[in-house]
Amino acid sequence: MRRFISTVLLVAGLLFAMPDSYSFAKDADFIDVRIGKTYAILDRVLLSSRGGFGLINKGDKESKLMNIDSDRIYVSISFTDSRSLDIFDASNSYITTIPADGSLVLGTEEGSISTAGISYRGYIGFISGASGLILINHVDVESYLYGVVPKEIPPLSSEEALKAQAVAARSFVYNSLKKHAAEGYNLCDTTHCQAYGGLNAEHPNTNMAVDDTFGLIATYNGLPANTVYHSSSGGHTENSEKVWVTAVPYLRAVPDPFSTNGPNSSWSVVLTANEIEDKLKAEGYEIGRVEGISIKERSESGRVTLMEIIGSRDAVELTGAQFRTLMGAITFKSTLFYIGDEEASNSGVLYATDSRRKSELEVTRRGFSVIGKNGETTNISDITAIGISGTRTFGIKSVETVMDDEYLVTGKGFGHGVGMSQYGAIEMAKQGYTFEEILKHYYRNIELTIFYR
Repeated sequence: MRRFISTVLLVAGLLFAMPDSYSFAKDADFIDVRIGKTYAILDRVLLSSRGGFGLINKGDKESKLMNIDSDRIYVSISFTDSRSLDIFDASNSYITTIPADGSLVLGTEEGSISTAGISYRGYIGFISGASGLILINHVDVESYLYGVVPKEIPPLSSEEALKAQAVAARSFVYNSLKKHAAEGYNLCDTTHCQAYGGLNAEHPNTNMAVDDTFGLIATYNGLPANTVYHSSSGGHTENSEKVWVTAVPYLRAVPDPFSTNGPNSSWSVVLTANEIEDKLKAEGYEIGRVEGISIKERSESGRVTLMEIIGSRDAVELTGAQFRTLMGAITFKSTLFYIGDEEASNSGVLYATDSRRKSELEVTRRGFSVIGKNGETTNISDITAIGISGTRTFGIKSVETVMDDEYLVTGKGFGHGVGMSQYGAIEMAKQGYTFEEILKHYYRNIELTIFYR
């Protein structure tokens, strides 16, 4: 009997839902970003600034409701009413009570507010929910991007790559304004949306990239594009429907030779039968001892779309994305992988080096041959051997050794593979491509538009 694991794909419809229209109010360039942890009902949140605080109505930032002279204040859910918040100064003296619906925010004339060791531009608001107190950074999009771009791409990357990342991140914001609407904010500060580190994360290079592309986003049919991105494609990006079900016209698989020589362009990991069995068992699948793995379908880009794990008692079919999630997305870097003797892993990559150069050798797992300086050929079946050429000695060593109950997985790239490859963008910039050319390579038939000022 074969069964399907059907997690991961459930979010697809939401992830790629296109907004019907965009209409912006007076402060439309401000967004609400959830920051930090959720605070329990009895927790107190410490906020600090160098110039005190102003209590402001989020919808009317021109006037203050009250000034708070203290540079350190505490905020907590009211004991008497979970829909309200109490504010205290540093000496624990009560200041005021405000609604816990995010309608009022705290600002400062000194430019930033700090909490939990991180400083933020803009304002800090609060929402009290069933799980506790949530902090919101009410911040304009451009300032938000200052804290996003350096978290998503190395700040010392080429200028055009940084600009491409800035535009992609900005476009993602405007496409995703309703992503967390049901929870009372727009975006979170994790990679579920975009990594956001506030003022602490900022870097002059990435700030300049944001400034140089001010307001510029990618659009498709006049609407902000869902400019998803990933670390490295491994040589070919993926169609959106192969990862998240929905076919998006600008998220098409394209050849990506720019991603073949960067970090994580290739990787390998050995999985044990016990490890795979335990992971499946934790998800409720009792297939017995793992006896085999087969790849049943691949996408245009070569990524695994369907595979089967055969056990002593049962078998289970998974998508490549489900298997990657099951085994851990950090170690198991992408779905562009091969198992055991299949295709890329059937040769066993070996390297020869004399400390001055390294050569990759194509050999079979049954062994290889070494020609000595006397001209005689020796067949080698061991994983490690010594080769002699002329007067130079070469150490030869395989990348991985596997036992009978282990599975060698070799893969390419890091991430889901849809949209822009960040290390591909870095390589394109090195080769002289502009940020416009980079974006239009990875996002097909988009337009670049100044969307809001």
